[in-house]
Amino acid sequence: GVAIILAAVLAYPLLHRLEREKLVTSEWKKAPNGKERKYYALTRRGRTSLARARTAWSTEAALIGKILLGGDQEQPGRNPA
Repeated sequence: GVAIILAAVLAYPLLHRLEREKLVTSEWKKAPNGKERKYYALTRRGRTSLARARTAWSTEAALIGKILLGGDQEQPGRNPA
């Protein structure tokens, strides 16, 4: 349906950009059904970029959590540092 079309419209330009930036590689292979499919894999540079993005996201999410909870209050489900 619409969700699949939207995912394709968003995913493929993003994958092409990541490929241009050498964050992913792609390769055409036969799928189990016999059709050719393009498979993507992270490069070493892509894995490094992903690790940095995860760290940044974690830091930003923690900060937003503190703001939403009103300061230095302990977040539910998290152990105090």
